[in-house]
Amino acid sequence: MSAERIDKFLDDATKCRTGQQLQKEAERLGVWLQKHQAEIVPPGQQAKLMQVLDIHTRNGRVGYPDALLELISTFLALPEGKLIQAKSKQKCLRLLDSLAEGGQVPSKSSDRKLFTLLDIDTACSRVTVQDNETEELVEGVECEAGLLRRISLLFEQDIAIHCRLSPADASFVVESAMKADDKQAV
Repeated sequence: MSAERIDKFLDDATKCRTGQQLQKEAERLGVWLQKHQAEIVPPGQQAKLMQVLDIHTRNGRVGYPDALLELISTFLALPEGKLIQAKSKQKCLRLLDSLAEGGQVPSKSSDRKLFTLLDIDTACSRVTVQDNETEELVEGVECEAGLLRRISLLFEQDIAIHCRLSPADASFVVESAMKADDKQAV
């Protein structure tokens, strides 16, 4: 049953012509992934799921960025080895970085220090981070709304978020994420 539905998601994503149609498909896929996250599908079907995500990534950057961010966050929250593999989660993290860099984030991560996210204030769109080298807290760092939503989804699931903070302009980008309880990369 899951294999047939994944084939349908791929077929529907390739047939959609408008951003609105693709956005609805991305939302449907996100709901389906959450409901069926415990199911195990063969590697070929896992690859098809990533093809569907690729289609949404190519089209969603401009047409429906918020739905795309939620979809990628849903992929990251899936247990490994069931619907997707660990390698696919790494690809999702690269997609998040790519989306952030396409916005207002500088492309050279070597210019920024590594921080750990400690708290999120969604009402003010601000976060608190801790410098991984000096353990200094930096409070009230502004965070772009779309980025804040996808970080919040991971943070609520106890996934530790490591980020880069540019001291020059206080821009914020997710660098990596790992589960807080067992330090396993997602």
